[in-house]
Amino acid sequence: MDSQLTSSGNVLVGNVFKNETKKWLPLYESKMFHQYNHRFGTYKGFKKKPDKRLNKLNLTDPKELAIPWYWVDEAEIKNRISDFNNNYMMSYRVITNSSTNARTGMFTLLPMCALGNSASIIQTSVSPLKSLILLSLLNSYVVDFIIRQKIGGANLSNYIVEQLAILPPDKFDVEISKFIIPKIFELLFTAIDILDTPKTIWREIDSDTRKMINSQWLDNIANTSVHKLEEFSPKIKYLASIDDYLQDTQNFPPFFWNDDRRFQIQCELDALFGHLYNLTRDEFAFILDSFPIIRNYDLADYGDYRTKQIILEKFDALADDPMLKGACIPLAERVSVINKPAKSQAEKTAPTPPPAPKSDPKPQPAPLKPKLTEVSQPDLPAAPAVKEPQSALLSDYTLHYCPKCEKRVLGFDRENHTRERHSGVDPGYDKID
Repeated sequence: MDSQLTSSGNVLVGNVFKNETKKWLPLYESKMFHQYNHRFGTYKGFKKKPDKRLNKLNLTDPKELAIPWYWVDEAEIKNRISDFNNNYMMSYRVITNSSTNARTGMFTLLPMCALGNSASIIQTSVSPLKSLILLSLLNSYVVDFIIRQKIGGANLSNYIVEQLAILPPDKFDVEISKFIIPKIFELLFTAIDILDTPKTIWREIDSDTRKMINSQWLDNIANTSVHKLEEFSPKIKYLASIDDYLQDTQNFPPFFWNDDRRFQIQCELDALFGHLYNLTRDEFAFILDSFPIIRNYDLADYGDYRTKQIILEKFDALADDPMLKGACIPLAERVSVINKPAKSQAEKTAPTPPPAPKSDPKPQPAPLKPKLTEVSQPDLPAAPAVKEPQSALLSDYTLHYCPKCEKRVLGFDRENHTRERHSGVDPGYDKID
């Protein structure tokens, strides 16, 4: 496709083909993006369209962009999405798999582009800032856990997304929004092809939010190597604020990709959403334990389930944060649906009240019965007991305790747990009431 456009006199600028009068925008496929990352894969370097994995990009270079296999006339895209007022798209992968993928919900922001049928668009009526908060919520472990309970195959269809238990916009007051927005800026705006979006948002936000985003950017710059900064712009390390950069270049500055910082930021957001969904600590731990691929990656790389450990540490640290006052139930007052609270001593020793006396209805004369001769009945054999099937139904959400590995297992997952963790030998599950 690129050879056809090139032979027609078009020039590739970034990942957009242009001539004097027209533009051809990239067509994104779901395998080209990931959570908070619109540069997950590129076709650059391929002479033949591959079936599966794409090449990786150098994400630390904001100028390196994802190259698609196809491009679409910009006029055709605008005609199809004429009701769009933004220069970005909130998109997600339609093709997914909860049993083979580390994460099921893959949501991100894309620059204006065409989309293949393996991805879909979310349109909202809320402000751009609220849309960014929605995006961060959709990428959380809590919502991913909800998706996994609803999805029935390999497609995350629109009707499933529409039915997700999403927190309403008014749940995110000023203080919580200030906690989220700067972090979302760092996670999303890491490349030059999407910087028109934060530039537009920057003009519309209040001064306090600007200060928070500016502080996040300066911290990001301070943790980026001088070499990377100078590769992008020799001036950037000398600028004291985003406004200085805007005034000097007329463009919004990128946040530089840093894997460690991004991991910590996502853990902080997940910890916050755990509180806003009023989860207890053991409920949150149960949700994180339901992502075995993430756990296995962490065990291979770090020797323990690092993701779970750090999210729960941040969850504990946020428990008494003043910004949560009124936004959720205090952690100490939440009641777990996994472990019922123990009865108090008074409840245990309280005598059982006597049954209430039954009302004495007016006696009725017994009907006359004919006298029958008593005939002894032979002893009949007991009916054979019906053996419960071994395979649990997919709708069985009963919680069971595995005494061998001390894990809590949902009823529909017992068979898989027995086969994968205990070589098919029943560990003797205890039902948790």
